[in-house]
Amino acid sequence: MIQLTLPAGKIPAMRRRTVLLGAVTLLAGCSSANPAPRSTANPTTLLAAARANLNATPGAHIDMIGADIPKDISTVLTARGNGAPTPAWQGRIKLQTKGVEVFIPIVAIKDDVWATLPWNDHMTKIDPAHYKSPNPAMYFDKDKGLSSLLAVVREPAIGDSQRSGDAILQTVTGTVPAGEIRRVLGVGASSGSYDLTFGIDDASRLITLRIQGPLFKDTTCRYDVTFSKYGQQVDIQPPQIG
Repeated sequence: MIQLTLPAGKIPAMRRRTVLLGAVTLLAGCSSANPAPRSTANPTTLLAAARANLNATPGAHIDMIGADIPKDISTVLTARGNGAPTPAWQGRIKLQTKGVEVFIPIVAIKDDVWATLPWNDHMTKIDPAHYKSPNPAMYFDKDKGLSSLLAVVREPAIGDSQRSGDAILQTVTGTVPAGEIRRVLGVGASSGSYDLTFGIDDASRLITLRIQGPLFKDTTCRYDVTFSKYGQQVDIQPPQIG
């Protein structure tokens, strides 16, 4: 902090206001909401640490939201729930099918997926591929899930620092082969690449992930994924079948 000590009695009022205004401007410039990027950080090291922390957590919460997705596409629009490294997942997805949006509660443990479909009042075992949806348990698979994308980033680069709630995240940008996105999310082309932006906090945890590009019919759209509640204990059991 810079302190200015001036004999107030000998400075005209207009000049005192000018001095105060300059001090406020200086302090404001030092407290920017968008701090400078960590120019000395190694993007590959940041991605590796974030992947290790995501794979090591006993549980986490995930919010995935799609944007700019064509209305005539059958796909997952949102997915919100808790995951564990079993891999397992329990939550709710919003599915778009034939122009209609429906919310579906889901429990997924390894290769088994149960859902309460709109015409049922109880859970039944389903094949998610039939509804053009990935198995959400695979989001948390250590080798084939979302964390695996951090290991296949091409030309990673340090981006801007961004605020997410009370946290300041260091972003890392890069591209990932389209086939990897298709394997994890079940959308996108089989060739080419997509732009990804990772937001990593000071504890080297992946907090945000943006996947962007022509995922459907050459239409540029995106999925924004937010990870929270790192370290929570998640106990996901097979549901009672009605």
